[in-house]
Amino acid sequence: MSSNTVLSRLRKAPWHRALMSLLATSGIIAFGYLLHARLRYNRTPSVPTGWYWITPASTATVGQLVAFCPPPTALLQEALRRGYITGGDCAGNLSAMIKVVAAGPGDLVRFSAAGVTINGRRWPKSQPLKRDPIGRPLATPPSMYSEVPAGFFVALSQDLPSGFDSRYFGLVPSTQVQGTATRLSF
Repeated sequence: MSSNTVLSRLRKAPWHRALMSLLATSGIIAFGYLLHARLRYNRTPSVPTGWYWITPASTATVGQLVAFCPPPTALLQEALRRGYITGGDCAGNLSAMIKVVAAGPGDLVRFSAAGVTINGRRWPKSQPLKRDPIGRPLATPPSMYSEVPAGFFVALSQDLPSGFDSRYFGLVPSTQVQGTATRLSF
């Protein structure tokens, strides 16, 4: 019996189609999971709009773009209700954010009505807004000046006066980092 005849009989076997369908479906699901877990589209102006590849990481280094789950606080839940952020897979039904790590452990940070100052230098366009675009008051962390403790970082938007970031919700636990974010160019 030739090899073509054997292959022909195998292809006609009733389990062949089921096996091929199962393998194809498994591959599609695995590929979809990979894309969902690693490929993100940023539609906000906090960082340039576009596709980002998330490389898993458990630490946040100053200057890096990182994807992280915002802390599920009452303030973030209110931000979700008001539409400043979207729902997602993070705790509290929050969506992961992509921001710049502006300060890390040991950096001296001042949050105030004038903006965010890190090691004596003002972060550009970091003055918190008093009201959102439709006139509702915005909560801001109380003015403070302190050293960022181990296990935390400050996440800020790039050059965006209206960014929703640490100027409103304060320090982010490093345990919330999902990975570094790299913008993809097509």
